[in-house]
Amino acid sequence: MLAAAAPAVFAAVVAVTRFSAGRLASWRAATVLVCGAVTAAAGSAAVAVAPSAPVALAGLVLAAAGTAVLFPTLLAAANDGVGHAVRGRATSVVTGVAYLGFLAGPVYVGWWADATGLPGAMGAVAALSLALALAAWPVLRVVRGPTENKGCTF
Repeated sequence: MLAAAAPAVFAAVVAVTRFSAGRLASWRAATVLVCGAVTAAAGSAAVAVAPSAPVALAGLVLAAAGTAVLFPTLLAAANDGVGHAVRGRATSVVTGVAYLGFLAGPVYVGWWADATGLPGAMGAVAALSLALALAAWPVLRVVRGPTENKGCTF
């Protein structure tokens, strides 16, 4: 029963976070992406070192909340200031990359779990989240340009 709680908790927290934080995507994209990625990294790291199931579930709540804001924020950032003629293309690029992550994520976790165990795999997820946190602001700055960067300032 406890093992089944993890995916249910993750899905529920993602849903609640997306409904309650929907307006954040149009706020400051870089700030939301960095904070979301750092929160996801902290939650994944907590799961990796959790001494008990309740602590692991608490870490999973953090990881889910941090992860939940990433896709809508990336989608909004990709479409912000983009002309109607290319908006569909921008949306398809972001969703295509997201689906690749959706497909590659279990392989990534499985590979790390096979090599290091599940705690090591969760540590690898935390490291990937930190990499996103470090890359978010500079990448958005390059994509949007320094003069159009109204949503990327901290």
